[in-house]
Amino acid sequence: MIDRLFDFLETEGSTDGTCCRDEKSYQCKDSTRHGQVYIGDDCGDMQKISCTYWNAPTQPIYVGSNKSIVGVGESGIIRGKGFRMSHDVSNVIFQNIHITELNPEYIWGGDAISLDGTDKIWIDHCKTSLIGRQHVVSGWGPAGAVTISHHEFDGKTDFSCNQQHYYNALLIASKANYTFAYNYLHHVSGRAPNVGGSEEVMFQGVNNLWEGDDDHAFAIGDHIQALVEGNHFENVSRPIEPNTYNSAGEIFVVETSADAAACQGPMGRLCEPNSVGGQSGELLPLNKTVAIEKLKYASESLLKPMKLPNVQKFVKANAGIGKLNRSRPPASSTSTAFPTLPPNVNGTSASTPTPTAVPTSSNFLSAAAYAVNVTSSASGPAKSACKARRSLRLKRLH
Repeated sequence: MIDRLFDFLETEGSTDGTCCRDEKSYQCKDSTRHGQVYIGDDCGDMQKISCTYWNAPTQPIYVGSNKSIVGVGESGIIRGKGFRMSHDVSNVIFQNIHITELNPEYIWGGDAISLDGTDKIWIDHCKTSLIGRQHVVSGWGPAGAVTISHHEFDGKTDFSCNQQHYYNALLIASKANYTFAYNYLHHVSGRAPNVGGSEEVMFQGVNNLWEGDDDHAFAIGDHIQALVEGNHFENVSRPIEPNTYNSAGEIFVVETSADAAACQGPMGRLCEPNSVGGQSGELLPLNKTVAIEKLKYASESLLKPMKLPNVQKFVKANAGIGKLNRSRPPASSTSTAFPTLPPNVNGTSASTPTPTAVPTSSNFLSAAAYAVNVTSSASGPAKSACKARRSLRLKRLH
């Protein structure tokens, strides 16, 4: 159990290096603010500048299989390091942990939780804030079954012209089943989440709350069956990123009563409409019924949404740390922790993870007590914020 602050921020020193500054995103109308810069020296048409950043946030703690990392009350805080799972790691829980201050002024400054080649990962009642790059990221290998629930994505930052973070949740694994439920996303302005993949991705976004976001929430790409239902967008400029409407993905965003009724046949229940409030942009029709036709094979393991009028109050009361003992979602919202994949586009059965018992409290480990150094070669700087894949010297949690 993590019952205190573990402060890694300055433990591995700093690097005086080269960064790239994109003047379009760096210079703000308010001269007291500025945007992020990129760590790296392949700057293209960006300006090359000198920079200094902390090393610890760029070198995450590796987590092995069958581990639970759980905080006590509001005390479980990890400052200056994120966590990474890869190479067939499975059956891991993060619960009631606040991960914060990962070089927030720098793109590539650090990811809070990253997955690449995993299965059966549950991120629950956690909070992430002041992150350099992604709050949660999966790619490029399989992510397997991933549930992100009751998570507070706090995008407030001084390193953005609108004081909102752009890199939030990038879920782009090659094969994955994502359940994204009861999360609170505020002061975020993009990739919140960005979901897609290269093959066989299933996604259910249900009963989440976005609040005060200047740009887009959902961006959904190709090779996916996605069901978006029972969410509320309060003062969100673009609930759905415009390119999503032209995606090759099979996406069903529940907007009208007719959309809700369309679920009855394949899903055996009505779906719950989404809603917008305040100064939010509109939800345009995006109701490819092929998505719910394929998701019917996983309908028993999909969450049944709570009624929309309850979402805003419930999510704000329950998302984030220190709230494990508060009210739970309605009984109708229960499901297995890890949904199964529907058949792929060819009609053959996709790989189907079998839900297993999650680790018990006897498996709870302290990040500081079990972190040991391992060595791997460090690659060159990233060539772009979207495509580069870097190999770093990491810490491993055994």
